[in-house]
Formats: sequence, structure tokens, C-alpha cells
Amino acid sequence: MEFKKMSDRLMVFNDGEQKPIGEIQWELGFEDVMIIKQTHVDKDYRKQGIGEKLFEEAVKEARDNKLKIIPTCGFANQQFIDHPDKYGDVLYKRSNN
Repeated sequence: MEFKKMSDRLMVFNDGEQKPIGEIQWELGFEDVMIIKQTHVDKDYRKQGIGEKLFEEAVKEARDNKLKIIPTCGFANQQFIDHPDKYGDVLYKRSNN
């Protein structure tokens, strides 16, 4: 698999193919926040861990750039619920000030 990063998304391709088999999309928001809007994996490639790999790469991007993540995508939100110890450091938490 090959990953291609753009300013607002990360796409994954089978080696040598032109059409992406999955992608995760985000936008940069306020206060150094990455808002994950969508994760999609082609139906022929689901249940192979590709969504998780895309999410992990997005988390790496957030950590490398000192960003926090707001998951508006159901898949990304579920990753934070299922793995709080692994990803909790990048989850945006609204302050009560």
C-alpha cells in the first residue's frame, strides 16, 4: 500500500494503482485543531484494517504538528472510544473556562 498526503486528506492506494482504495479527510480549524470529517474505504477492501491505518496516519500528522483532533466522522470517533489510551493525547477537549 502507498499513502499520499495532501493538505486536507490522506489517500491510500494499492501499489501501482491510480485509484485510491481509501481516504481520510480533515480540515484545520481553530486553536490548532484538526477536524476529521470522513473516513472511507472502498467496499472491496473493507475489514482489512485500512481504515485504522488511515486513522493512525492522521493521528501521526496531528502529533507531528501539535494538533488536537475533533472527530466528526463516526469511524474516527469510535477509534477514540475504543482506544482512549492509544489516542487520548490528541483528542480535543473543550476547556470549561
